[in-house]
Amino acid sequence: MKKKCIIIIAVVCVAVVAVAGTVFGVRAYNDYTLQQQTEERIKSIDDTYADFLDETDRSKKLEKLSDFIKNKPSTNDEIAVEVLNAVEPKYSETLEKMQKYFTDDYDKIIKDNTIISDSLNKMNDKKKIQGCIGKLNSLEEIIDSEKEIVFNQNSQNNADSYLKKTDGLISSYSDRIQEIEKAEEQKAEEDKKAEEDKKTAEEKKKQEESENSSYNDVSSVNDISNEDNSYSESNDYNAGISNNSSDNSYSDGNSTSNNNGGNGTMDACGHIYEVCKDQDIKVVGIPKTIDNDIAMTDHSPGYGSAARFIAASTQEVGEDVKSLPIHVCIMEAMGRNAGWITAASALARRKQGDAPHLIYLPERNFNEDEFLEDVSRLQKKQGGVVVLVSEGLHDANGESIVPPIFKSERAVYYGDVSSHLANLVVKKLGVKARSEKPGLCGRASVALQSPVDREEARQAGTVALRSAVEGNSGVMVGFERVPGTVYQMKTKLVPIKEVMLYERKMPDNFINERGNDVTQEFVDWCRPLIGDPLPEFLNFKDYL
Repeated sequence: MKKKCIIIIAVVCVAVVAVAGTVFGVRAYNDYTLQQQTEERIKSIDDTYADFLDETDRSKKLEKLSDFIKNKPSTNDEIAVEVLNAVEPKYSETLEKMQKYFTDDYDKIIKDNTIISDSLNKMNDKKKIQGCIGKLNSLEEIIDSEKEIVFNQNSQNNADSYLKKTDGLISSYSDRIQEIEKAEEQKAEEDKKAEEDKKTAEEKKKQEESENSSYNDVSSVNDISNEDNSYSESNDYNAGISNNSSDNSYSDGNSTSNNNGGNGTMDACGHIYEVCKDQDIKVVGIPKTIDNDIAMTDHSPGYGSAARFIAASTQEVGEDVKSLPIHVCIMEAMGRNAGWITAASALARRKQGDAPHLIYLPERNFNEDEFLEDVSRLQKKQGGVVVLVSEGLHDANGESIVPPIFKSERAVYYGDVSSHLANLVVKKLGVKARSEKPGLCGRASVALQSPVDREEARQAGTVALRSAVEGNSGVMVGFERVPGTVYQMKTKLVPIKEVMLYERKMPDNFINERGNDVTQEFVDWCRPLIGDPLPEFLNFKDYL
């Protein structure tokens, strides 16, 4: 009996051990499975963030952020609660970093376009203030289009706080512009009064001199001759009246003033209009500048031909450098404070590796160290490098990157940006470099004229003349691009006042993040303006 009890106890112990082993085995397997699922989820989040960082196109970055938000881990995805609890902190951290990319950009734009109160109250540069207003207005549009994604699940930031800040800055800038304009009007009135007083004094002096002269003439012995001369002058005077009357009768209708040119010309048109608006004189501006920096129009006639010239020249220089890849060639393009012409050099590219290899625009602060780093990297990789730079390149302080070579009482003269940078490459990198500056050759070129540009210039002139004849005044002819895959433009009339105070520069979406190239969005915008495709160079490697 005792032996049977021992056997029963042993069997029970074995059964308990077997059950316990099974339970612990299942639990260990489940823990391992949960750990594997957690690691896979975290790796997926890391891969998504890496793709986000590698993407250079802003719209595609926004799409990746949107997809990341939509694919937030949840129990609906049949994820175990333990996995979800382990993954959520990583997801939230990554989401915050991705959203921060956009909010950091907002902060930078606001910072770059913030003028402190003390400086603003002393500033009289309306164009600079208006430029800040334009960039802040553009930022508000960007925030409005991105806010549903960028500020999703972000309690620390919200779109309203940014918009409140930008609205406050825009309001203060607008108030300052009104103060400047009021001061200008007051000064203009004072100058006008001073000019009138001066004219009155001069007329009074002439009258006194005339009276003295008449007294002497009457007292002279030549009064008969003087009478004859007086009679003759009287006839001339009457004839003059008759002619003026005839001219006025002939010109009954409108006198027109059609002025073509860039910012300075449009500014002059605005002033002429203000002076003549109460008279029967019509003033219509025709945009015409290779710089393409006139506001309120898709582009300016003149730019398409300049763009074609710089693209063709870059293509030719690129082929030369490719055939003998032993140096860095830096080409300088015109454009003052706007980089439109320089940017158009990108149209020279047909395939990867084609010139230009780097593009630097005045819309970005020039960083010498980053420039040398970019050039050095490409030179080591491919030998020959073609760099396009704008004549208006400046540093973070707004100063020209080229030291002044001569100062007069009223002006400062700077050297060429291209030669300065070529010398910098030689000195700092020990690499052979040369500079090229087409300059006036591009502005005056007829051989590389864009047929699209030529036709639009003719159209702008026709519309301007017709508009003046129809009675329009104080306006400028502008171009508006028709949406669609086929390039089409329509004309419009823009109030000249909206053009005067603004210098149109390259928008942020046309420039890459590092500031050393343009985006595909710019290339797509610019390509139709140059007309037919550029000539294609023969490459024997294609036949090997």
